Amino acid sequence: MSLEYSPYILPLLAAALASAVVAIYSWMRRSADGAPALFLMAVSIFVWAFGYALEISGADLATKYFWGSIQYFGIAFSIYGWLIFSIVYSGHSGIISRRFVILTTLVPVVT
Repeated sequence: MSLEYSPYILPLLAAALASAVVAIYSWMRRSADGAPALFLMAVSIFVWAFGYALEISGADLATKYFWGSIQYFGIAFSIYGWLIFSIVYSGHSGIISRRFVILTTLVPVVT
């Protein structure tokens, strides 16, 4: 696995750092409404941005493919985290049941 510097990774690393800070902040306040969903969303965006930065800085095809595959976990679950966070934050958390979570998690898992 070989990496080389590219200036295009700097904004992605800044986004990954900001997402990591949000994830840590929401984890410390996980008892608040919406904090677990915000944590899921922030971790997913961190994986997405950091994986994309390493994909761009990859020097060979195997490295680019590996980090491209890793970032898809973040892409798939960031939308799911956003959905759950939006539902909870809007005050409609009553619709979130075990069945709802299982059915809506199928799409990111299959992706």
